[in-house]
Amino acid sequence: KLPTNGAYPRRMTQSIIDIFFLQQLINNGFSTGYFIFFTNLLNFTQGTETDGIYSYFRNRKFLNEFCCHDIPQFMLETEARKLFTLLDSNSIRLDGNYRIEFQSLINNNVTYYYFLIKLNRNGN
Repeated sequence: KLPTNGAYPRRMTQSIIDIFFLQQLINNGFSTGYFIFFTNLLNFTQGTETDGIYSYFRNRKFLNEFCCHDIPQFMLETEARKLFTLLDSNSIRLDGNYRIEFQSLINNNVTYYYFLIKLNRNGN
């Protein structure tokens, strides 16, 4: 993911959806999946909101604790509905203790923030 404008809760939720999608691929035969997030927007890493979806990006909450109540209400009308259903029925979970740990990189006087999550079959 490479978000370059606002809509923080939407981009955060879409990122979590992508990570759960990678887990489904691994559950169905893939050995490894990588999720890379890269942005120059500081608000993904810090801000006044620190609960719900924000807690995973700003407080390093473990992703395997993600539940349907963390999905912003406005997202339930769109792409997050299926994930909500799977989480609510306990049909999907992450196999490892993954969490978002931002690193920073400066290029041409612009600070970028990124994280990488590697998922594999044994959850390491």
